[in-house]
Amino acid sequence: MKQNIKNIREIIEMLSDREALDLLMMLQSTRPGCLIMDPNESLKNRLQKFCKQNNYPFEQKKDNTSKLGKKGFFITDERERLEIINRGTGRFYGASDKKVGKFLGFPKESINYFNQNIEQGPIEPQAREKRKQLVKQGVITEEEADISKIVSYVPKPSEKSIVKAVKRGKTHIRNLRRFDQNTDSKIGTCAIEDFYNKLPDFEV
Repeated sequence: MKQNIKNIREIIEMLSDREALDLLMMLQSTRPGCLIMDPNESLKNRLQKFCKQNNYPFEQKKDNTSKLGKKGFFITDERERLEIINRGTGRFYGASDKKVGKFLGFPKESINYFNQNIEQGPIEPQAREKRKQLVKQGVITEEEADISKIVSYVPKPSEKSIVKAVKRGKTHIRNLRRFDQNTDSKIGTCAIEDFYNKLPDFEV
């Protein structure tokens, strides 16, 4: 386990704050899969070795829309889940946005909202405004609004979807802290702190 923790820490340090959280959540089975976008050769080799040693199915998919040959590194703890991103084609490393969202375990209503509205421009502002509205109405607290930001998707700007994001966020945080307890480390806690410390000003 100590060797595993050392490997996990080394990989986490090479990831973005968002990807670090996503990988840790997958390792805790809080979510079924994660995506590392365009890892460099060193990180790719570390990810491959880690997945093989710990029996995590993975697949690299090329972004056919990029002349740079960028690849997405998909990891899951359910081998059959890789079939989702291999059905059909799309702009996101050869898969559709919808398929990638499903692979990552995002809620169906938020996947559909993303697909129906992304061509019109950024969709984050609507979710942000809905969070603020729900705080004013007393449906969620300011702390819960912040907790909802730790999920990797943009929730549909509805009360139901944002409350669901709050619940998911609480589960993510609880499991990351449990990971620290089980491994006698602070990897999960540090990942949470790094994520919130680097949120853009408009998200605070």
